Amino acid sequence: VDGNTDFANGSYKMQIKGRGNSTWGNPKNPYKIKLSQKSGLLGMPADKEWALLANWFDKSLLRNDLGFELSERMDMKWTPRRRLVEVFLNGQYNGNYLLTETVKVATDRLNVQLMDAKNPSDTTGAYLLEADFRMKGLQTFATKWGARFSMKDPEQVTEEQMAYITNQWLTFEDNIRADNDLSTMIDVDSWIKWTIVNEVMRNRDAVLFGSEYFYQGASQKLFMGPVWDFDLSSGGYVDNDPTGWYVTTSNLVGEAFKSNKPYKKRFREIWNEYKTKIRSITDYLDQQETIMKYSQVQNYKRWEVFATPLFDGQITNASYVDEIHYLRNWFTTRIAWIDKELN
Repeated sequence: VDGNTDFANGSYKMQIKGRGNSTWGNPKNPYKIKLSQKSGLLGMPADKEWALLANWFDKSLLRNDLGFELSERMDMKWTPRRRLVEVFLNGQYNGNYLLTETVKVATDRLNVQLMDAKNPSDTTGAYLLEADFRMKGLQTFATKWGARFSMKDPEQVTEEQMAYITNQWLTFEDNIRADNDLSTMIDVDSWIKWTIVNEVMRNRDAVLFGSEYFYQGASQKLFMGPVWDFDLSSGGYVDNDPTGWYVTTSNLVGEAFKSNKPYKKRFREIWNEYKTKIRSITDYLDQQETIMKYSQVQNYKRWEVFATPLFDGQITNASYVDEIHYLRNWFTTRIAWIDKELN
């Protein structure tokens, strides 16, 4: 990595590898990079591990950035910090990317005290789970509702700890459809905030159960977050209409909204508390459009795909300005519809 004046030490040695599932098989690849020493890139807290998101499917190149921005506005415990950058790989310009922190437990990332995997009886410490329908982690489990998880951090726990974690989920599933007080099992506000971010974005990956994270936090409750993966969202494809409930009609995340009256009441309260910040996401979009003025031109010279659908049903616009205009109108309609439905 050859840095400019924004880098603390000028240059770094690193390892680089491919990342992503559906995105990896495309010409513009996303990457995970690991620096030889902890370093704070572009003003972000020091760490070794970073991701470069290619935003290949997203013609605005901004949907991941917008999702993270909404999460910050909702005051979620931790949201990956990020910077829009241009990547040159082995001397060749590779396009506009989003440099972002990776999801991990660390002091300057998701700051929780992990359970001790060497102590079988420790169930008070935290753990981080990744919803993973492929079940590709070193240690995985599934629930009776069909949710599938991989242990993210620690990567492996003891059998006793895994039994405790699995039972947590089974107990939650047994209570979710009643009007029981879910706050004894989950951190309700974190679940609602995550859901609002993904509902506003109408995020397709949030209903496939493959881009969600959960962790055990205070009082041994299940927290939801951090947010991740928004490139297939926000009106980018046919049937991704700005009206209609989406995340709140699917899987465990939406079941409480449909079936639990106290949860839905709290959902409305949180929405009304934050809706002014949510509405102004269009102002943030205008700001980012200005920042992207030149970079998006170079990106689509490198990758001449702007007018080409990159997956079945993708909506294409005539120009980048038109894409941003479409996205701005989509958000305005979406937010107004949700507000009317809730209130």
